[in-house]
Amino acid sequence: MFVNVYVCYTKLWQLQQILINKKIQWIKRERKKAKYQKKSPMHIIGKVDYRYTLGNSLQKFERFEEALEAYEEAICALPTNVDAINGKGGDLYLSIGFVLDILGQHEKAIVEYTKAIEIDPKFILAYNNRGLAYDKMSNYHKAIEEYTKVFTIDKQYYTSYFNRAIAYYKLKNYDRAVEDFSTVIEINPEYYMAYYHRGEIYELQNKMDQASKDYVRASQLEPCLTIPYPQFKKIPEKSSYETSYQHLSLAIQDQPDNILAYNNRGFVLFEMNQPLEALENYNKAIEIKPTIATLYYNRGNIAYFLNQFEKAIEDYSQTILIDPNYAKAYCNRGTIYKQLEKFDEAKKDIEIAVKIDPQITTKRNFSFDLSLFALPKNPIIQNIEKAVEAFTGAIELSPQMTQAYQQRGIAYFILKQYEESLKDFSQVLLLEPNNKEVHFQIGCVIVYQLVHSAAS
Repeated sequence: MFVNVYVCYTKLWQLQQILINKKIQWIKRERKKAKYQKKSPMHIIGKVDYRYTLGNSLQKFERFEEALEAYEEAICALPTNVDAINGKGGDLYLSIGFVLDILGQHEKAIVEYTKAIEIDPKFILAYNNRGLAYDKMSNYHKAIEEYTKVFTIDKQYYTSYFNRAIAYYKLKNYDRAVEDFSTVIEINPEYYMAYYHRGEIYELQNKMDQASKDYVRASQLEPCLTIPYPQFKKIPEKSSYETSYQHLSLAIQDQPDNILAYNNRGFVLFEMNQPLEALENYNKAIEIKPTIATLYYNRGNIAYFLNQFEKAIEDYSQTILIDPNYAKAYCNRGTIYKQLEKFDEAKKDIEIAVKIDPQITTKRNFSFDLSLFALPKNPIIQNIEKAVEAFTGAIELSPQMTQAYQQRGIAYFILKQYEESLKDFSQVLLLEPNNKEVHFQIGCVIVYQLVHSAAS
């Protein structure tokens, strides 16, 4: 039954693209006809309407350069009376600003939003979008000013409260951010991202009960968005992560191209509330080997955490390009699309994720995927237990046999006896300080121990 629904949805999506293309072709034909018609005032307004509608269609089809050209042609056709366009003052300048913003031309976008506001001083969306443009330029104080102007016009416009909360969050003004997220929830109790981000702040402030309530409510409203960290229920001692960080750093010092160590160290830094430093580790790992899907997926999680949604989408898309069966990447990308109100793309991604892994909605999809040292494939527990006995016998005969300790440490790890595993790897370090594998092994065991204890 699911497969039929998915096929139907795919055909519906294809039909939508065909209809949009037909609409664009029709508008272009009408534009050619208009060239030979008498240029009366109504004709000029109609000419602008054609270009405005064409721009909107192109924008929906994500053909942004062409959309910008259509909007600019509309402005040239009616430069002194933009109010006449569909009776919506400033809409055209708003559309130009929006497209410029998408294209990364934020300063030019601000100029266009300002023109829209000059036409209509109560144009809420123009103030809000101008704030977003400042935010993308990391001018958070100016962004806050823009969002605040909205509330003199409409105190119930919760989108600007949400955006202002994000700006306060980036400035680490957590109390003001919590106030704004709370206001969003008062106005719209179904806005799951407000609960989610407020929960993040409560977690940073170590208010775990309040964080728990917000995370649970967010995941109830959006089943595909779940608790963001695998060890949320119990935050381990920071010193444990610092120990893991130290060993992984030594592993990288010994082996500068160890992408697995960079991957795990990125996760550790994230858990130590250092997302930017974590990002640097994933960048370095990708620079060394740009063909590993897990690296892009984890970096996408960092971008998502930092509210850099476009970058997160890029990384999740690259993950899928490398590994088309990476269900969590589809699910996370779909969740972001839904937040960006790209509902068609969101639905498509979520359906693919569920098709690959029917249990995906019950998992913590924003958990990181960790790397590990070499293990035997499909190990049989009974055989591993016998291996422990054999290595123990070898150590009794030769207490200085480094390889026996190292192999027994791996066996203990498979059995999830993490303390015993750490003891053996630590013994290797004592016997052979220059061992280039053991620091990575110790760092991995500590991380897995922390994650396992948090999940239990």
